[in-house]
Amino acid sequence: MPYDGFTDGQCPQCWLDGRWVDLYLNEDDFWECPECKLQLKKYADGYLVMPFRGRGKLKEGAARLSARNFISVGSPLYGVRGYGLNSEFFLFRDEREFRAYVQAIRGD
Repeated sequence: MPYDGFTDGQCPQCWLDGRWVDLYLNEDDFWECPECKLQLKKYADGYLVMPFRGRGKLKEGAARLSARNFISVGSPLYGVRGYGLNSEFFLFRDEREFRAYVQAIRGD
């Protein structure tokens, strides 16, 4: 069973840290966390956790959308290994694998 530790439009990384932070649509049309800048994109039956952080440029005004009405509890999370033509997508197997992935793209 793949890891789906992710709830109703909340940032899965912040959720691991005990914080409930909504994801918002950014100017690149990815769901982005305003706090940690983690980005997600719709992929297959779930969401791809992008291997790079957002820039904090969230859509404003009428275009500002929260992911709460778009992302369901239990949606599978995917990661990406490699770059360009050599990249492959994979389902996170567990919380440990997900934590390692987001730690590698934190940018701290």
